[in-house]
Amino acid sequence: MTFTPETLEIIAKRQDEIDSLSKEMREVVYEFGWGIVHPLIRAGINKPGQARHIIQTILKGSYETQERFNATRRISLAGERMNEATRSLGLNCNGQAVVEAYRRFGGLCLSMTPTRPMIEASMSALDRRPPKVWKTEDKHRVRLHDALKAAEKTEHGE
Repeated sequence: MTFTPETLEIIAKRQDEIDSLSKEMREVVYEFGWGIVHPLIRAGINKPGQARHIIQTILKGSYETQERFNATRRISLAGERMNEATRSLGLNCNGQAVVEAYRRFGGLCLSMTPTRPMIEASMSALDRRPPKVWKTEDKHRVRLHDALKAAEKTEHGE
């Protein structure tokens, strides 16, 4: 890879800025990256403990019930469960963000225990479709699909 003189100058300037920091603050940079720490330094947050606390709080997200509301909707039940799971594993991430990312790729996070809406949707799945003779596999596929759609509405607050 070849760098232009301008790029090399930017890299050298960034490295000089990092080298001028205290050892503790450099550790924060190495832990979270310059792109995360630099805006905090520019905002006047120069103490490593404060910077680390702010970054970890943002990465973990809010766990306070009264702070779980955003402009459009509240955190989903799946997001709450994922928050509990990630915290118990010591992971540094927001459960709702994990659930949303998984959903974007066609995944669905839900409880292993069927809920009342899932059971009702499964039981009435064939009633909502035109009468026909169902192959067993097709019948199960339709019932499972409807149960999962009901679970998605329940778990994700839709």
